[in-house]
Parts: sequence; C-alpha cells; structure tokens
Amino acid sequence: MTAETTETAMLKARRFAGILSSESSGVMATMRQNSRWALSGMASYGYGEPEEPADDPMLEEFKAMRRRLFTWRNWDEVSPIAYLAPFLQVVRSVETSGPITGMALSAVHKVLKHGLISEHNPDAAEAMHCIADAVTLCRFEATDPDHDDVVLSKILHVLLESVRCPTGALLSDDDVCNIVQACYRIGHQSGKESALLRNLSRHTLREIVQSVFRRLPRLSDAVEHRGHHIDAPAPPRVSTEGAEGAVDGNAQGAEGAVDGNAEEAESTNEPEVISPRAVAEDATELTPHGEPFGLACVLEIFRFACSFISLDDPADENAETMCAFGLQLVLSSLETAGDDFARHPALLTLVQDDLSRAVLAVAPAGNPPVLAATAATVLQMYMVMHHDLKLQLEAFLRVVLLPLAEGPGLSRAPGAKADASDTSAESQRIALECIVDLCRQPEFVPDLYVNYDCDLERPNLFEEVCALLSRSAFPGEGRALGQTNLLCLEGLLAIVAGIADRSADAPPVDGFLVDGEVDFTAPSSGGVSDESDPREVWAAIDGGSSAASMPGGVQRAHRLRRNRDVKRRLISCAEHFNKSPKKGLAYMQEIGLLPEPLEANAVARFFKHAPGLDKETLGEYLGDPKDFMVEVLKEYCATFDFHGVTLDKALRSFLDGFKLPGEAQKISRILEVFAARYHEANPGAVADADSAYVLSYSIIMLNTDQHNPQVKRKMTLEQFIRNNRGTNGGEDWPRETLEYIFEAIATDEIKLESTDTSPALSQSRWNDIVRGCATGKGRMMTAVATDEACMYDGELFGIVWSPTVSAIAVVFDHPVDDSVLKEALDGFLGVARVAGHHRLTDVMDSLVGTLCKFASPSYASSGGAQGGGEKIKPSVLFGNDDRARTAAVTAFTVASRYGDNIRHGWRHILDLTLRLHRMDLLSEKVCESLAPDERDGGTMRTLDGAEASTSFRRRERERLAKKNSGSNSILRGFSQLLSLDTDSWGGSGGEAPLGEDEKEAEARAVRCVDACRVDEVFADSKFLETDSLQHMVRALVTAAGGKPEGPGGAEGGAEGGAIVDAPRDVDEDAAVFCLDVLVGVTLRNRDRVRTCLPLVYGLLRQLVQTAKTPSALAERAIFEVLRLCRRLLPHKEDLADELLDSLRLMFALEPAVADAFLERIVRELGHLVAECGGHVRGAKGWETVCKLLMASARHPDAAAHGFAALRAIVEGAPTDDGSSAKPAVVAEKTSTAAADANGNGHHADDDDDDARTPSTPGTAHGGAHHLRPWNIRACVEAVGAFIDAHEGGDDRSVAAVGLISSATAATERWCSGNADGGAMAVAAARVMRWPNHPSAGNSPVEAINALRAETIAGAWTDCVSKLVAVAREETRAAVRDDAILTLQRVLLASDGLNAPATHWVRVCSGVLMPLLEAMGERTRAAPRGDAKASAERTARLGVSCVAKAFLQYLPAMLTAATPAQFAAAWTEVLDRNAEVLKHARSEELREAVPEAVKNMLLVMSAQGVLAPGAPEGIWETTWKKAAAIDAGLTPAIVGAK
Repeated sequence: MTAETTETAMLKARRFAGILSSESSGVMATMRQNSRWALSGMASYGYGEPEEPADDPMLEEFKAMRRRLFTWRNWDEVSPIAYLAPFLQVVRSVETSGPITGMALSAVHKVLKHGLISEHNPDAAEAMHCIADAVTLCRFEATDPDHDDVVLSKILHVLLESVRCPTGALLSDDDVCNIVQACYRIGHQSGKESALLRNLSRHTLREIVQSVFRRLPRLSDAVEHRGHHIDAPAPPRVSTEGAEGAVDGNAQGAEGAVDGNAEEAESTNEPEVISPRAVAEDATELTPHGEPFGLACVLEIFRFACSFISLDDPADENAETMCAFGLQLVLSSLETAGDDFARHPALLTLVQDDLSRAVLAVAPAGNPPVLAATAATVLQMYMVMHHDLKLQLEAFLRVVLLPLAEGPGLSRAPGAKADASDTSAESQRIALECIVDLCRQPEFVPDLYVNYDCDLERPNLFEEVCALLSRSAFPGEGRALGQTNLLCLEGLLAIVAGIADRSADAPPVDGFLVDGEVDFTAPSSGGVSDESDPREVWAAIDGGSSAASMPGGVQRAHRLRRNRDVKRRLISCAEHFNKSPKKGLAYMQEIGLLPEPLEANAVARFFKHAPGLDKETLGEYLGDPKDFMVEVLKEYCATFDFHGVTLDKALRSFLDGFKLPGEAQKISRILEVFAARYHEANPGAVADADSAYVLSYSIIMLNTDQHNPQVKRKMTLEQFIRNNRGTNGGEDWPRETLEYIFEAIATDEIKLESTDTSPALSQSRWNDIVRGCATGKGRMMTAVATDEACMYDGELFGIVWSPTVSAIAVVFDHPVDDSVLKEALDGFLGVARVAGHHRLTDVMDSLVGTLCKFASPSYASSGGAQGGGEKIKPSVLFGNDDRARTAAVTAFTVASRYGDNIRHGWRHILDLTLRLHRMDLLSEKVCESLAPDERDGGTMRTLDGAEASTSFRRRERERLAKKNSGSNSILRGFSQLLSLDTDSWGGSGGEAPLGEDEKEAEARAVRCVDACRVDEVFADSKFLETDSLQHMVRALVTAAGGKPEGPGGAEGGAEGGAIVDAPRDVDEDAAVFCLDVLVGVTLRNRDRVRTCLPLVYGLLRQLVQTAKTPSALAERAIFEVLRLCRRLLPHKEDLADELLDSLRLMFALEPAVADAFLERIVRELGHLVAECGGHVRGAKGWETVCKLLMASARHPDAAAHGFAALRAIVEGAPTDDGSSAKPAVVAEKTSTAAADANGNGHHADDDDDDARTPSTPGTAHGGAHHLRPWNIRACVEAVGAFIDAHEGGDDRSVAAVGLISSATAATERWCSGNADGGAMAVAAARVMRWPNHPSAGNSPVEAINALRAETIAGAWTDCVSKLVAVAREETRAAVRDDAILTLQRVLLASDGLNAPATHWVRVCSGVLMPLLEAMGERTRAAPRGDAKASAERTARLGVSCVAKAFLQYLPAMLTAATPAQFAAAWTEVLDRNAEVLKHARSEELREAVPEAVKNMLLVMSAQGVLAPGAPEGIWETTWKKAAAIDAGLTPAIVGAK
C-alpha cells in the first residue's frame, strides 16, 4: 500500500470514527435522560472508574464500541456488526422510548448515508440483513402520536436508505419483502394513521420500488424455475409485530396492541392486499439469506403492487385511493425498468395477465384519479413493451378508452351514478388525453394499422380511433367549441404530424394517397382478385397471419397491404351476405372469392374469416338441413382447433361466431357436428361423440337456466351433476369436471344473442386473450421501421386528412385563444407538408381553398342605418379580423412553399389576391413587382407616348371606379370578391375620415399583406412545376376575362375559328391587374414559355378581337403582345416564329380601335425591330434573315418557302423563284455574307450592334451554300425551329435534322483549313472579332486555331446540343430517331475538328451521359403500347450511338483524363446502360444494351485499358457492374479468369 493510499485510509478511518462517536454519544445522552438509565448518569464514558454500579448492558455495548472505535485503521476489514450492534439493539428493544429509538435510527441512517458499510466488506451482506431485520421489527414505548409519528418516519427513512444505498443490493429477497411489508404497515395498519405518515409510507414504497426495479436490467431469470415454498405471515393489517402495535403500548403493551388493532383493521373498508411475502400459486423461490435479492423478490413486489388494483361495486373513497396508489407503484416500476420486463417471462406474464386484467377491471368503474392513473399506466405499458401487449392494447382501447371517450351520453361506467355528469365528462377528457398521448407516440399509428387494420382477425382500430376523434372534434349544433373538441383535434393533428415527420425522410411516392375505396369487381394490385383460383385465394387468406413472422421491409408491407385489401373485400361481402345469403354468395363468386360451382370448404372459410357477419343470419344458414349447408357446417367446424381445450371453452369459442337458431332440430344438428369434431380433437377427454353431444346440450341448458331472469329457481350443482350421470359412454363424468363446468357457466355466461354491445370484458374473453398470448398471437410484429411505415402512410393519410382539415376549419368558426389558433394553423401546415412532399394536388387544393375561405373578412355594416347607412371600410374589417389575417398569411405561406402541388387552388389564391387588391392593401412596391419590370421589357407607354407608371394605373382605377353604372365581373367565381367596390363603404361625398382605431386596424391589415409576400408567390412561379404553372396561368386568364379551355395559341389569328364574345360588362380594373400579373409570370418563365404562351395568346386574342371601342383593357392587351415580342425575341430564338406571328393579332382589331392605336402600334413595332436586333449574336443581316425565317416556320403558307430559303443557306439548294419576298431577302443577305467571307466587304471596328456592315451587291449563286462562321449559329437556331415545328410533317423535321449534319460538316472543313488555306478563318476573325483571340487575324494559322476554339465551343456544340435536345425531348419517333442517327454520324466524323483531347472528355460527360440518362428516363416513363415500343427503339439507337462514340474517342479520353476521372466516366457509362436495361421490355433493347457493353469491354481490353490491376480498381468495378447488366459479362469474355 503506498503512502498516499495509507494516508487516505487514515483520513477515512478518522472520519468514520468521528461519525460513530458523535452518534453514539447522542444515543447515550438521550438514554441517560430516561429514568431507566438515570442511575448510570454519573458513570464515565469508559475512560475512568464508575462512581455508581455498572451501566445497563446496552450502554456497556456502546462503551465497548467506543473504546475500539479509534483503533480501527482499515474499515473495509472491520465487521460492520461490530459498530452497528449497539444501535440495532436499541432499535429492537421494547424498553426504549421513542426519542431513544429515534436517535438510534438516525445513527443507522447516517451510517448508510455516509457509506460506512463497504460493498467489499465480507460481512456487508450480514450487516444489511441485521439492519433490515432490526428496523422492520423495531419496537419502542409509545408516548404521544406526534412524537411516535416522528419515530415511524425515521423507520421509513432508514428502510428506504437501506434499499437505496450501494450495499442495498446485498439484501436478500426475504429482507426486501420484509422492508416493503413494514413500510406498508406503518402507513396503513390501523386505518387511524395521520395523513402525513400515510403519504410518507406511500412515497417510501414508491422509492423502494424504483430502487428495486432499477436493478432489474442486471438480474438473471434463472431463479424463475425454482420451487414454490414461501411461508407467508397473515395479511399485513392483522398479524404484525411492527411498530404500530407498539405505538399504543402505554395502554396494553406491544403484543396486546397488535391484537387490539386487529378488529379495528378488519372494520375498515380497505381492499384486500397481498403481502410481498404472501404465498401465490406461481410464486418463485426467494433467495436464501446471504445472497443478493433477485427476480423472485421483484416478482413478489410487482404482484404486491398489482393486488391494490381492484374496486368493489360500489367502491368507497379509500378503496379508490388505494387503487390509485397501486397503479402508481406499477407505474414507478414500469418507468424505472419497463424496457427490461420482456427479458423475464414471469414478469411479462404478470403484466399480460394480472396487471392488464386488473387495469381493465378498475378503469371503467373508477373515479377520475383512478382513471388518470390507469391511463398513465396504459401509456407507459405501450411505450416500454407494446410488442408483447397486442391483445391487451386492443382491450384497453375497445373496452376502456374508446367507450369512455365517446362522452357521458354514449357510455356510462359501471356503477356510475346517474347524476355524475361532471365525473363522466372528466372521465371522457382523461380517456381522450390518453388516446391523444398514444397518437403522439411515433410508432403508435403504424402499429395500430399494421397489427389490427391489416390483420384479418382483429378489428380496424386505427379507423375506430380516427372515427372517434373525427366525431368528437365537432361541437354539437349551437354549442361552443369545448376542450373535448380541441383534444380530439390535437389527436388528429398528432397523427398528421407523425405522417409528416416520416414523410420528411422518405422519398416522394407516386400514387401515395389511398382513399380506401376499392372496385371489388375488378382486379386490384396486391388484392385477392389477382389469384386465378379461389382455392388459392383462401389459402393465401389462411396464410395472411404469416406476415407477423416476416422481417420488416417492402415484402411485408406488400403482404400487409394485400391483407388490408382482403379485409375490405370480406367486409363488403359480409354486408351482402347479411342482406341476402344467396345473393351474397353469388356476389362473392362474381368477384372471384368463391369458386363456381360453390365449394363448402371455401364458404366455411368465408364464415370463419369475414368480419361483420350477422350472427343470426349465419346461425340460420348453418342450421339449414340441406346437404350443402350441412357440409358447410362440417367444414366450418373443422376450422376450429379444439385440441387440449375443455368442452365448455370449446363450445364457448364455437358459439361465439354465430347465434344458435331457435328450432330444436337445427340446434341438435349443429351440436352433433360440434360434438363429432370435439371428440376427434380430444378422443381421451370424452368417451365418444354422443357423450360430447349430451354434455354440450346440457351446458347450453345450464347457461339458459343460470342467466335467464325469468327462471326463478336456478339449477344447483348437485342437480347438474345428477342430470349428467351415466352420460359419458355409460359412465359418470368426473365430479371435478362437472364442478369446473358449472362454476365457469355460472360466473361467465355464454352469450347466445346475435350481438353483444357491452364493452365489459367477460372472463371467457379474458381467457381467450391469455390463451392468445400463450400461442404467440398476443405479440405485435417487429418494430415498423420508418421506411416501412412510410409505405402505409398513404392510406393513413387518406383516412385522416379530410376530417383533420374539417376539424381545423371548425376552429375558425368559433372564438378561440391565440394558442389554439396557432395550433390549428400548424395543423394546416402539417397537412400541407405531407401533401407537398407526396404531390397530393387534390389535398393541397382543398387546403388552400379552406384557408382562403377564412381569409375573407366579415363585411358587417357599422351602426345599421345610422350615419346614412355608412359601411365599414373593408380594409378596416380585415385589420380587425385576426383569424382572417392569420389565415391569409398561412394561405400565402402554403402557396409559396408548396406551389408545385397546387392546381385548382390557384384560383382561390388569386381570388384572395384580388380581394386584397380591391381593398387597396397591395402596396405600390407589390404591384410593381407583380407587373413586368424593366428587365421584362420596360414599362408600358401611354397613348401620348409617355411611360405608364403605377400612378397611371391608379388613375385608371379611379376613372373606372367613377363610372355611373357599376361594373359586373365576368368572373363567376369572384362575384363575392368584386362586390367590394372601393366606393361602396364611403358616403356620396367621398371617403369618410378614419378614426384612430380604424387607422390602426388598416395599418394591421397592411402589415399582414406585407407579411403575405404576395408578389413573391407569383414572382417565384419560375420555380414551379410545369403543371402547377399551367394552372396558375389558367387562373389568371380566367380572372382577366379569358376562356382557358379554348384554343391556346395565336396561330389562328384573325382568320381562325369563330370567337365567342366575352361578356361586355367586365371589371376592367381587375382584368388589367390580372393581365399585368399574367404577362409578368410569362416573362419570368422564359425557359418554359411554351407552357404559358398558348394561354396568354388565347386571352390576348380574345380581348383584342372583342374590343369594339378604345378602352384601357384593349390598350393593355394590344401592347402586351408587343411587349412579349420585344422581351422574348432576343432570348428565345426558337420561338421567333411564334412571337412574330403573334403580331397578326393586330389585323383583328375593329376599325375604331385600330384607328385609335395605330400610331402607337407602328412606333412599338419600330422599337421592337431596333431593340431585338441588338440581342442576337452574329452579323445583323443574317440575324434578320434567320429571325424572319424562324417566323415562317410555323405558318402554314410561309413555312415551305422559309424552309427552302434556309436549305439554300445551309446546303446551297436553289430557292423557289415563285416564293414570296422573304427568300429574296435571304439571298441578298447570303450574298453579303459571301462577300465578307471573300474579303470583299469591310467592317467598322467601333460600330455598335445596330450598325450594319456594308456589303457588296450580289445575288445567291444557285447550288452554292452560304453558311459562314458568323451566321452558322443563327442558322442552326432557325433549323431548330423547323425541327420543332410540325408544319410539313415529320419529313420536314427530318430534313431539318439533316441540315444540322451539313452544318457540322462545314465546321470541320473550316477548322481543318485544308480546303481554302485558312481564308475562311481569317474572314471570320475580321467579322467576329473574338475578344479571346485579339491576334487571330495576323496569320491564317492563328485564325484557324482561334476559329477552331470558337467553333468547338460555339457552333459545333450548338449543333450537337440541338441533336441531343431533340433526341431527349422530341415526341415524334421519326424525328427523334433521326436526330440520334445524325448525332452518331456527327460524332464519328468529327476528326476534322482536330479538337483537343479534353474536348472529348467533356463530350462524354456533357453529351453522351445525358443522352443515356434521357433514354433511360424516357423508357421508364413511356406508357405501354406503341409509345413504349417507340421509346425503346430510340433508346436502342442511343445506346449504340454512345458506345460507338465512346470507343471512337477512347484514346483521347485516356490521354486527357486522370485515372480517377476516366474510372468515374466509365463507371457512369455502365450505370447509365444498366438504368436503360432496367426499364427495358423489348427483347431488342434487352439484347442491345449487353451487346454494346460487351463491345466496349472487348475494345478496352484489347487496348490494355481493362486489365487486372488497372488503376482505381477499374477491373473489379467493371466486372461487378457488368455482371449486374448481364450475367454473361464476365472476365472470361476477354480471356481472363
């Protein structure tokens, strides 16, 4: 031992000795104050000679201990009994008074508290036993109740500390049970204890239970198998030698007091309590003295706690208090070590049987405190061991929680008083709180659905819970919203929140929502109708329970969803059968559940499995004497397993499924079949089938006799035995058998009625639950993981979302607190989260519609007729309506976050926006943000040429508002909105001045609208999905007065079909506002302008054509057309034909309107030409020509001429001399470009983009092409417009694809410089003036290098990108396929480019990989039929193209890429091919992909790229992924092993 350790031990010894010295001094001093020890007062403390005779032996022991106290150095070696013995002797002594005993107890408590007894001391266990034994048998002379209570309290503290201290684990089972027994008796022995002592006793017991169960995780269950030989004393309140008897010692002495209190204790109404030491049938052997307590002690304590949970009928207050206390003890044990209960079968059995049965018995009959404790216990049981309590949880819900939660009028607890409505309401609230707490558990809802709703043998508990919450969430008619309604809403929101939380971590699921309705006459995925043979159907149904043994995952989810579908079908079939058995069976044959002809076995299985069958109807069917029905009865009886079951239990189970018919012959026939089946299953239990029949009939008669109220003289046991003499094959039945049957029937009736609406749990039903637990049916499935739970959320959400939204809506109809309103809005957002994640557009539309409905203020007048009938300003009303403002912010929040999933809901959003607009709550900043800004083409010009501003729009609104006749909106859906005219709330003399309160209200309204961020909802439309964007545009078109269902494009022009005039009475202010927003949305979606333009042009065409006189709306429509052209033309070259063609709308104007706006139209056209020319790259002449040609691409008459001119430019084909003037313009520009190429033109270095390069006059040479480096990109864009256009059919588009090939061939010639020695490159350098190559014009070599770099990055890339885009996006198969073939030719013939090796690396990643990805996606998304075949044909061409191009430029890529980069690229090639193969259906594609991969493998192997030991593990990765594509792709194909 080191010096430091020695010093520490000495300090410890001094500290411990000091503690014992002071405590012993205190005890001795207190003793000497008592007359019994007063004579020894003059004695010394062991350090001198006594002046009087020797002290009492107890004092002598203290002195002896004190003499040795400071001589002990190593306390771990000192026996604790040496210093504890004096104190414990005082505690045991009946001669000591209360103060003396209290001092000794305090000393023992301090010894335990300060850890004087070490766990490593060899005598520690013996010392702990001595302490427990002494304190539990503590005796003292009683003084007065107050002082005695102090001593008893100290006993409780010492007993608690003895268990709780570290050495408490050394106590034996017997010690712990004695401690628990003593603690209980101290507070409950006589019934006269003070409230403080009683509560302290209960608190101590709870603490002890926690300490004991805290050791449960470290206990072994080995002791569970020992024998049963616990000797127990009498019940605690009668036989005890504990402290309570000694309290009254002044009167009778300790022993006499015990007997005297017995009678008082017997007279109390305290419930019978099992002592921890009591004998039980299944008690286990306690550990002997000296061994630490184990599982046997835990079992006894838990059984002791469960014994409190009982109530008589009626129950008094004391009984209910003790019942609640027992539940608290159980709850403490579960909270401490509930997770470990399942490890100990004996303990788990107590929970499943004793505890669960007791809880189910007391909950319906108890007062609110008992019910609250029960609810807490049920919740804790679910949280810690729900997997082992399937049947118990079902009973808790259906017998206790759901009936109580229905409310006072629907369910009254047994024994409840008729005037106990307040108690019943409180019980309802407690039950609902428990259900809500359960719903808040993440696993509860999936557990309910998986283990009950998807189980053919169990009820649909999730649906029952949701139905209850949905019903109770709505207040009665004319009633206010109460706490019960809000609790139910919380439950619904908790379910939705759980689904939302799981959805956040799960990928979106197409077809996520399941509404629960099934077409039973048609096959359904996963349903029973997929089976070809009904016998296989029922075999699958019989195997439905096998899902419980399956591991969690996708396979189990599919099985359970199939079970759910089967269950729905069986319920539907049961409903048909209940109405008419004959028609019901025919219906089942129709949907494939029963074979044709009928088979008895299948019908019997239906009767066995189908829930909801009418018992009376089924009983009549089974009792029918027809041969087929008798055969069905036999098969039905054969479905029961009676092996090892007593006759009464078998009969009870058999009769549970139907009601016995009334005719005696039918009953006899049914019992004969039953008896035969029972004898077959249990040949040794009965002599023969006839004996079973006779006894079964006798049991039914006994049941009727015992439970029929009309029978006054009940059959006795002896009569029952006598009636059955000689009926067991001529012999008597064993008396114990008949006694057991008589007792079982007398106490538990066999229900023979057709229905049983009683929520009570009978003994037979409980026996079924216990038997189910023993056979494994009481265990839930393994934990449902989040990924698996998400697969069920679709149906869960389909059940709960609609009532949740409806319940939330009720909150807005009633006055509620802000916290409730916030919770309701959070619920809206929770529903929106799920709907948004899984793209549930219908749900989102409903949600948005509900929010927008409540975002409308109440338009109540102020003061009625006072003040001339003046009305309150709408904006003031909105500012005073908290719910409306909150709903508005939430509505726009949902639209901003989940706009992708809104469809028809955009109409509601726009409706609300227009409401705010009409109330002048949209600020100028918001209005300017909604309208097109400077980037979208500049502000609008007024009639006098000045720019329009927000003030102009406001003046227009004011002008429209001053019209004498009020305008009626053409928007039927917005009629209520548009009734909010701004002049409707003020007097005839203008706006009435607002008061201070009204100003503040209006300020709140303005702040609310600012928080809504209305402008961002529409400005962010560029991030919306295409479908959602289309619906937004449709809503705007409708609001502006258009008809989105009509023709969407502008191609019809004035010569189109007949135009249906819009209503003449149009709210122009709203229409102008919507038109501004519509154009702004369109321009913000330039990349998807094709989605918007047809609808926008349809509206503009309608407004322009129906304008009979000049108006602000007509003016707006005309110049929005010009704005769109001016804004989009520079950025969307492929849309130039549509944009320019839209100007033809001007020809549809009425003469008066055209005359009013003609000057401005011409001016705007000038601006269009001036501004758009500067936004297109290349020489201005070619830009103009190409744009005009693009404009003709979609024109039916001009398209052919335009394409001929374009072909002449690209390929040199002669133009049609009889065509319009446009091809002539093309020829002229072509001649100019040719002159520039030959060096005959000149350019101005400082010219801006609008300056035209002078050109020499000339004409196009027939047969000579005019494609040049400075116009090739514009030409390719024009060619792209013809490819995309459908005019001329597929042939023209295919021909246009060929022009791309010609263009790329030209780039190869220019980049090589072989044909002209670099002349074209030099000319291009002069015209294009590349900033990256300022010295390009110095020499042909530098010019060729610069042209090559620019062409590769520009024109060549444009050509390839266009081909890839066509291959990816084109819907016409011929065009798409030709684009891929052309792309292949271009890539394989591009050697002339002399491109650097890095270029082909980029081509691989930027062209080949996206192409393969697109092929896989198209193959996956294509519907079956011709579209699928076409998509796979395209994919086959794409796979071949990628493989050939990859191999063509493999050496270049190996040179430019690092090993890691090449390995990544090669891996991606394999992955993309695998993705294409994954979705392939045709044999051609299935063969093409492996063949292409094989070719690449062979070539790479031949070139040494693919070899063992290749860098980056490419060899192993390649063959792993190749094998995934085709099992035949192994190293053997390249000669490797």
